[in-house]
Amino acid sequence: EPIPKIGTFDINLRPTYYRQGIINPGQDASKLLGEHNKELTVMFSDGMPPVRTSITRNANRNGAVRLVGSGPVIAAWFK
Repeated sequence: EPIPKIGTFDINLRPTYYRQGIINPGQDASKLLGEHNKELTVMFSDGMPPVRTSITRNANRNGAVRLVGSGPVIAAWFK
């Protein structure tokens, strides 16, 4: 069964992204995403297999989502 697509977003890569594989999609994208500690699937545009990650809303002062939990896989993809 296909995974439903709820939206897309662009991110500006920073050095931490390459090291830790975190994703901060920003406040606009955060409105489309789930609650703190919920899991979601990250889909890549180049055909890389999807990865499961978790939402944290307490890492950013403004409550915006940070995606964590699949760091090594995502960091390697960023590189």
